[in-house]
Amino acid sequence: MDAAVNPSQSKTKVLISLFLTEKYGAELRSILAESDVEAHYGLEVNYQVLLDFDSEITHSLVNSPLQMLPLFDSCLVSTLRSLHRPEEGLVAKSNCHMRFSHLLPFEELTMNVVPRLEHVGRFVSFSGTVVRTGAVKVLECEREFICNKCRERLIVKADYEQFHTIHPPVCCSTEGCNSLKFTQVEEDKMAAMYQDYQEIKLQEQVQHLEVGTISLYLVQIPPALSSTLSLPLPLPSVFNP
Repeated sequence: MDAAVNPSQSKTKVLISLFLTEKYGAELRSILAESDVEAHYGLEVNYQVLLDFDSEITHSLVNSPLQMLPLFDSCLVSTLRSLHRPEEGLVAKSNCHMRFSHLLPFEELTMNVVPRLEHVGRFVSFSGTVVRTGAVKVLECEREFICNKCRERLIVKADYEQFHTIHPPVCCSTEGCNSLKFTQVEEDKMAAMYQDYQEIKLQEQVQHLEVGTISLYLVQIPPALSSTLSLPLPLPSVFNP
């Protein structure tokens, strides 16, 4: 086995793909049957179904959401590719995301008040009332650069915590190349480099607050909104301030 491959992660990927084909085969075929290959598609996954299938993966999702959520999306894309049947009208899609619903009613997972600083980086579900929605805009989520020395291409993702700014790479990642100069690729950019962007203002539900407490607001900015957000379900997500 390649030393660069993590055996535990490889096993997790196999289990997630098996889970998807066994429990959500019809939903996968529905995504494959869609004609737009550049659109974003969301697969709603019942958290409790995943828990019954494999508790270890579910616990990893809760304990390490920043690592596990991209892994789930990657497994979803690879599973769709394995079911790719163009002669049957089933075409693989690259912009797919798993969205979890029906989290267990535990204090660590679900809440009715706006998440606080201690919830940053945690996987939680917040139930609130949508009081305002902004206009849908296009957000650049990554940019491609080329090394001036070795001509290696590097993709830099937008920094969410820095208002989605994108800075050139600091140093070339190619072994043996220590170049610090890069040029932005100006070719036609793929739709995968952009996401839908919309601000949604959520308010705490008054019936869940203590007497005399003023309800707070949370501005949720879900990427690829048109296909991944399903209201009025709670929005399980990794909380960022």
